[in-house]
Amino acid sequence: MVPKNLTTDTNWQPPLRRPMLAHSGAYRWGLVIELFIAALVEVTRASVGEMNIGHFQAAYRFQYEIDPSFSPFVVDDFRDCINPAKLLELRAKVEHSS
Repeated sequence: MVPKNLTTDTNWQPPLRRPMLAHSGAYRWGLVIELFIAALVEVTRASVGEMNIGHFQAAYRFQYEIDPSFSPFVVDDFRDCINPAKLLELRAKVEHSS
């Protein structure tokens, strides 16, 4: 029996299966988990019952303090446009400035 609040859409993929999520955390699963938690916080702030890509965009923007258009969640060819090593450098700068 499927609980009522779970989707039965066979085309749906949980965000962790999407390559953009792994890429956004520079393929470091600890960073991916932090981003996922931050997206859950965004869901809570918005008082909505369903997580969507916009929550990940907001969490990413907050974590890396960058323009929202420079995100693997909005760029179609994110693998070519966003360098995970540079993300780690940017993240270190953000953490040191805090």
